[in-house]
Amino acid sequence: MTAVKALVLKHIVDDIERECRTLCARETNSRFKKSTPEDLANMSFEEEESELLTKAPMLLTVLNAAGRNKEMLVRNKRKDSQAVQRGIVEAAAILLHCRNKFMNAHQTLTALQLQVGLASQKTFDRLHKRFLCLEHHAVSTIQERYDYAD
Repeated sequence: MTAVKALVLKHIVDDIERECRTLCARETNSRFKKSTPEDLANMSFEEEESELLTKAPMLLTVLNAAGRNKEMLVRNKRKDSQAVQRGIVEAAAILLHCRNKFMNAHQTLTALQLQVGLASQKTFDRLHKRFLCLEHHAVSTIQERYDYAD
C-alpha cells in the first residue's frame, strides 16, 4: 500500500470511527436504539437510512460500495434496489449493535419474530452469537414488560 493510500484510508477510518461514536453516544436519540413496541411497530428502513445519511454518511457510503452490484440488479429481477438497501441498513444495524449493546432495535424485532415463530432456544443462541437477535431470556423479559401477545 502506498503512503498516500494509507493516509487516505486512515482518514476514512477516522471519519467512520467518529460517525459511529456519535451514533452510539448515550445522548444520541438514534432510531437504532428505539425498541419499545411503538418504535418497533413504526420501524422504517427509509428513516434509518436517512439517519445514516445524516449522521454517518461515510459508513453508509462504504456499506453501499460493499453491498451494491449494479450488474446483479439488472440480472436478478427478484432483487430490486430497495431490497438491497434494506440489507445495507440491516448490516449497519448489526455493526452498530456489535459496537454498542443498546443499538438493538433490529435485534429486538428479530428476536420477537423468532419467539412468535416458536424458534428454539438453540436457534436464539446461534443467532445471538452472530449479533442478529437478542438472547432468548431477554425476549421473555421484553414480552412480560410490554405484555406482548403472540
